[in-house]
Amino acid sequence: MIKIVNFIFVLFVVSGVCFAGEKTDKSSAIAYIEGNRGWLDNGVVKVAVDKEYGGAIVYASPSKSKVNMVNIFDKGRQIQQSYYAGKSFDRKKEGQAARWSPWAWNPVQAGNTDKDKSVVLDFKVIDSGKGIYTKCQPRLWDMNEELAKCYFHQRMQFEEGMDNVIRVTNAIECFRDKDDMWGSAVGRAQELPAVYAIRDMNKMVIYDGDKPWTNGDLTTIKYGPKDKWIWTKQKPTEPWAACVYPKTNTGFGVYSPEGEGNTWNMGWTGKPKGTEYSGPTMHFAPIAKWKLDRKTKRTFRYWIIIGDLKDIRSKVYQLHKKYARKKSP
Repeated sequence: MIKIVNFIFVLFVVSGVCFAGEKTDKSSAIAYIEGNRGWLDNGVVKVAVDKEYGGAIVYASPSKSKVNMVNIFDKGRQIQQSYYAGKSFDRKKEGQAARWSPWAWNPVQAGNTDKDKSVVLDFKVIDSGKGIYTKCQPRLWDMNEELAKCYFHQRMQFEEGMDNVIRVTNAIECFRDKDDMWGSAVGRAQELPAVYAIRDMNKMVIYDGDKPWTNGDLTTIKYGPKDKWIWTKQKPTEPWAACVYPKTNTGFGVYSPEGEGNTWNMGWTGKPKGTEYSGPTMHFAPIAKWKLDRKTKRTFRYWIIIGDLKDIRSKVYQLHKKYARKKSP
């Protein structure tokens, strides 16, 4: 896959009011299921998750728009969960893709490099019609059809009082064998989450100055002479990034407190033009180093903000204040 504080894991035990397959009146619902997709739509913005992609986020736009801002070219794009653990191995004789060999334990929400989809185990409306919950058993990215021994949970709802902000809570629940080849936990960079936007939104911005949370000038990402990898390494000092249309400064941003103080993967591929199904894409991933062991259970939250750049940043500041982390005594 082109590629990212201990938290208490919460296993979401929820009672849905509308399960996959039930008929839903979407005209009056904030959350509803239609075909393979589960939608949140409040008349201002809309986002969707998809069974064909393990419940990953495959769509985002203003409610009146039909232009998807999320790139879904293959199973490694979307806005999704992807984690790494253990040692890297050459498993080509077992069906590993040569392009991704050697590779570590890497479950990916949407599926694998061979386009096999992850197995969706739960997909329903929750929170009295205001949220969507999904659960899947993901595929290992590098392996043909091999399921990872873990579950991904995802809960998605609008942030209270912010009609263009979606709060996403992700969790991984590992049940690997005690003597599996990948071994015990080692620190690895995690994408929290992996974010892929359409190439048409080819302006990517962050704040990386020395005075965070003061509305200082933003930085438009560029590749430098030392950037030899497909992605450039950047260190935002406010843990958010946005991809926007350069002429209008509209698009979406992602605020991920897990990435605070860390170096992020950022950049793009191909010429600056492309839509949801195009190979060229914009990408960023808030990074944090986690140790995932064979029985690890862990969760994190992030927020998607859809709108113009000024409002995206304003909402990030409000969220930062609302969910300020308490310092340990």
